[in-house]
Amino acid sequence: MLLLGLILLPVAGALLAYVGRTARLRNALLLTAGAVHTLMVAFLWRRPHSVALGGWLASDALGLMVLTVVSILFLAISASGQKPWKNGR
Repeated sequence: MLLLGLILLPVAGALLAYVGRTARLRNALLLTAGAVHTLMVAFLWRRPHSVALGGWLASDALGLMVLTVVSILFLAISASGQKPWKNGR
């Protein structure tokens, strides 16, 4: 379930941010999604060999390292305030 959440959370956050009316709402949605995603990656480190979808989706050491770097970068960019829609959509 955690592995599916790691995939579906950014998709849901991106879709909600796309339909968001104001830049402030989009920023809040992306920051929240980034923070929750980073926490989910931290929980995945506690259970490193998780499996989902009957073995079609699994975590391994290299995948955890890459996922951690990507998640931290996404959170840092979301928190920095450097968004492409700062001056418009």
